[in-house]
Amino acid sequence: KSRDEIYHLLKDIKVPLQLTKYSPLGIRLSKRFPIEGHKLFKRGFIEIQGEASQLVSLLLDVKPGMQVADICSGAGGKSLILADIMKNKGRILSLDTDKKRLSNAGLRLKRAGVHNVERRLVKPNWDVKGLMDKFDLVLIDAPCSGIGTWSRSPDSKFSFNQKKLKDLVVIQSELLLKGSMMVAPGGKLAYVVCSFLPEEGIDQINKFKKETKLDFSEINLIKMWDDTIFLQNNVKCPFQTVNKSITINPAIHKTDGFFISMFQRKR
Repeated sequence: KSRDEIYHLLKDIKVPLQLTKYSPLGIRLSKRFPIEGHKLFKRGFIEIQGEASQLVSLLLDVKPGMQVADICSGAGGKSLILADIMKNKGRILSLDTDKKRLSNAGLRLKRAGVHNVERRLVKPNWDVKGLMDKFDLVLIDAPCSGIGTWSRSPDSKFSFNQKKLKDLVVIQSELLLKGSMMVAPGGKLAYVVCSFLPEEGIDQINKFKKETKLDFSEINLIKMWDDTIFLQNNVKCPFQTVNKSITINPAIHKTDGFFISMFQRKR
């Protein structure tokens, strides 16, 4: 169903609704409501997801039939959108170290009628054996401070410290190098964190450019926006750019905060 159809069908919940400002997919509820009990949710027509996460998935510009790896896929929110854009054709390999999150993803995928996602539980020290040079797109939704989501989970900041940040930076760097080896010649690599700290964003990208042994060129995400999201809703990219990446600032844009960067491997 289209977003307009869903918007009108949701009028029965008696909660004011509005279309999301930047994403052509989202509908925002003005206050909390147990939407999981609604018939549209139970039948797989709608899902709960932040607007910024939707924008990330749309920017990736996937096509039906592609081979996609979703690293640190969690509960499968981005895989859901990618599968929809791909019209259930091709393959999405969904990797995560958390069995419970992968199980939750399975329930969401089944409810939505998705059948081109393969979920795979991996160990924290997993390697890329059997996965090298295989994928048209590799998405790394890396573990991070989550500072971009602190506005809706403010208690998180009390358990965060400099040591945790240093540990996360190491993991992020390792995932970038692993993910890069999985990209097929001519394919794309996307690095995403729900953070706007330079240590987790632009610093990681600069380090990756120095350390990778493969031939990658950075993609201009403003142009990617024009080729994807702008064509769907006629909204120009409003976000801050550093070189060719995008930073979404929650204080300005009233969404979760994200850093997004993309590369293309030489054929």
